[in-house]
Formats: sequence, structure tokens, C-alpha cells
Amino acid sequence: MSNNTKSAPYFKLRKSHLTPKTGPGEHTWAVPDLCNAYNWPTNLTGGGVIAIVELGGGWVQSDMDSFFQSINQPTPQITDVSVDQTQNNPNQDLGDPRDPDYEVALDIQVAGAACCNTAASKQYRRSTL
Repeated sequence: MSNNTKSAPYFKLRKSHLTPKTGPGEHTWAVPDLCNAYNWPTNLTGGGVIAIVELGGGWVQSDMDSFFQSINQPTPQITDVSVDQTQNNPNQDLGDPRDPDYEVALDIQVAGAACCNTAASKQYRRSTL
């Protein structure tokens, strides 16, 4: 067994000159519509908290407000929790297509949109990979 493990992201960014193809009757899904299609539970008592671990990047309140307003949902309460003194640190890699802020924002937006009125707790720690 080798101790020489490396971690790398396994995603591809969409090339800016390409547009998504949709055929007749096909469309892209908004998260609330997808949740409705799968009968995701709603109006659960007690609310809840979703913990999301981030290894870098950050989020901006105005971005979250704009997104949730665009899908007609209230912005969830987002709480940053540091595990090792790492903090919410957005806008450090502006212009870089691998900017970790994209992933941080997407995580909050999907979790918040799928679970209306649920708080998201962002837990930050340094990447040691």
C-alpha cells in the first residue's frame, strides 16, 4: 500500500463559448423544482441545521441574498464555525476559474434551497491534502 496519495478535484469547468443544449421538452432544473419532483419533505417541525465542511474560500451575504431572492425563498441563517482558526475568507482568488468561493457558494445555495428555512453551519478548516 502506497503512502503517496494525492488529492485533486475531478470536475471540469464549462467552456465560456459553449451553451447548455436542451432538446424539445427538456429544461434545466431550479433546486426547488427538483425537490418538488422528488417529493422532498417540506415544513418539517423543528427546523434543523446542515453542517457543510469547507477547506478554503468563503461566501458573501449579498450573493446569498440575491440568489435566494431569485428563487423566492428566504435567505437561511448562515453561521461560520472555525475548526482551526480558519475563517470565512471570500474574494481571495478573483478571476481564477478554480476560485473556491464558487464551491462554497454553491454548497450553501443548494443546501439552503433544498431545505427551506434551515440554517447552514459552515465549518472551515485548512486543507491538509
